[in-house]
Amino acid sequence: MPRIRTLQSISRALNVPLDELLGPLKINGEVAGEGSTSEPVGYVSGSYGGYCVIQPTDPALILPVGLALYRAPTEWVGLDDNEIHQAFCYAEYETNLRWNHNPEGWCEAFAAYIEAKLKEKNT
Repeated sequence: MPRIRTLQSISRALNVPLDELLGPLKINGEVAGEGSTSEPVGYVSGSYGGYCVIQPTDPALILPVGLALYRAPTEWVGLDDNEIHQAFCYAEYETNLRWNHNPEGWCEAFAAYIEAKLKEKNT
């Protein structure tokens, strides 16, 4: 599935429909398209002169020189209610900060915990 997402990203970047970009490319007997889950169209087979060499799985497939390849975007994962509650408990009980005495410091601790948790879930 991630490989077809990469092809979809290429299609969006070039503003060309995926089926038009790939033409009659068939993988496992099916034309690779928006909803298909297909095999990879190529692999990095090494390097030459400091550049990656990409070897298509189908020798008839020609990848144009300068074709930009992008990592497929991932879906953002947020925090659930329990994780937000954990952030509150961290700021309130695990730091020496109290909302009534130092609201700015408390907010910074709360935000730092939230930021760290989101980075952990989305990288």
